[in-house]
Amino acid sequence: MTSLCRPVEELDNAGISDGVRFAITVDGSDTEVEATREHPTIKVGYVRVAASFVDFEKLHQAGAGDFVDPHLLRESHQHAAFDRALPGSGLVIPGSTGVDTWRQELDRFLHETKFDQASDQTLADMLLALHGSPNAPATTAPLRRCPSCGAKDAQLSGGQIDIPKGGTNCPECGQKIYLGDVLRTEEEYMPEGSNRSSLTRMMLVAERLTSLGYMQLLFEDPHSYDVLGKTLFITDGPLGLHGTVAPLKRRFQDYLAEFAKQCAANNRPAAPLVVGVEKSGTFVEHAQLISHLIGPGHVMLPTTEYINRITGRPANTVWVRRVLWPSLHLPHP
Repeated sequence: MTSLCRPVEELDNAGISDGVRFAITVDGSDTEVEATREHPTIKVGYVRVAASFVDFEKLHQAGAGDFVDPHLLRESHQHAAFDRALPGSGLVIPGSTGVDTWRQELDRFLHETKFDQASDQTLADMLLALHGSPNAPATTAPLRRCPSCGAKDAQLSGGQIDIPKGGTNCPECGQKIYLGDVLRTEEEYMPEGSNRSSLTRMMLVAERLTSLGYMQLLFEDPHSYDVLGKTLFITDGPLGLHGTVAPLKRRFQDYLAEFAKQCAANNRPAAPLVVGVEKSGTFVEHAQLISHLIGPGHVMLPTTEYINRITGRPANTVWVRRVLWPSLHLPHP
């Protein structure tokens, strides 16, 4: 176990953190409530995602004197947020089923929501960018199963349905297919009961698309390109995606790999720097149990075999890279 621990200064690209000056953090929340006390089976879901930009240099300057400088403190931080209500059980558009209502409203959410009001790009644009590359967003996203008739794979021409931003129709049944159907959250929708699972899936995807939006914004602006290599992107929670949206995890990995390749080709610092911070769950509990084995200034790099053993998952399960660093062993700044 201790053989998996390494000093921070010996990590690959350990010195890259010395150049970090900014941080963009993204966090989301979701909840499901009863529409009215008289109708407890009718539910409404709410999703909120917030992003913060922090300038570490100005933040340190603000507290450098005997008193905090409120002007520098304000300049060191900017924020943006968006929220949306989504239909739960019992809420339907006239003439539509609960599942189709969810699909339509989810697609509208993607098309109408900007990750930042300073940008014209919506979450729908970011979803297409994810299926392309940093300098060439895709014009369509693939779906291998029609949510209306269930036609899939060999039944479809090319084995999939390519969905543009404005949607398309199923070649088999002719029913409308939305860009939001790529997320497949309708597969977990419950006409009667809680849809908290679908809400959480959507919130996690919205968080990732928001982070991607800021990466794309810095990448496209020649005046901000240098800032990209000095920015740490932090997500509250693990970077993995599970359930119906799990296939997007591979898309994010491929996108970030291409991002880094293009930065290297332009002789730019390695970017983007992406971190997910877990504050609860299996890995946090395990890190607390073995914290006495992880020395100050050290981190543990668990192997896939190790992770599968402590989580009880099959031996061939592949995980996003995790680093265990118990907070009680963080060196004093």
